[in-house]
Amino acid sequence: LRRAAEAFAAAKVDGIVIGFAAAGEVALDDVADVLTAAPGVHVTFHRAFDQVRGPLAAIDAIVRLPQVDRLLTAGGEGPPAVRAERLRAYQARARARVTIIAGGGVDEEMLAALARNATVREAHVGRAAFAEGGGVSASRVARLRAILDERK
Repeated sequence: LRRAAEAFAAAKVDGIVIGFAAAGEVALDDVADVLTAAPGVHVTFHRAFDQVRGPLAAIDAIVRLPQVDRLLTAGGEGPPAVRAERLRAYQARARARVTIIAGGGVDEEMLAALARNATVREAHVGRAAFAEGGGVSASRVARLRAILDERK
């Protein structure tokens, strides 16, 4: 992965997504090792975060890596309202040190819960933007955007 990170940095990408967890803890040494090959690249910590036992402590650890400016997480298990509240707690813990991105299972219902509660400023919708049979659908993206606009 170091070689890949180095190649991405040489290609002048703005950022990469990376993250490791082992035994219920974030594996920051492994992430830091990869990032030595791409010192100027912004980093989103991957949903490996969702595997940790102590997410609030993990946020405190992750923010010690200066390149990490975003954290991608589903907000755990449960209905959208519960996950949205958990994401709110994560963002409160992270403060301005890192931006929490809701990702993983962000469908229309979850997006509405996020918007209703002003939980996070960014979301990765993934499959929710895809048309049946694959491919991103402009009409689905417009619908997702409308959900956000309805909450303003």
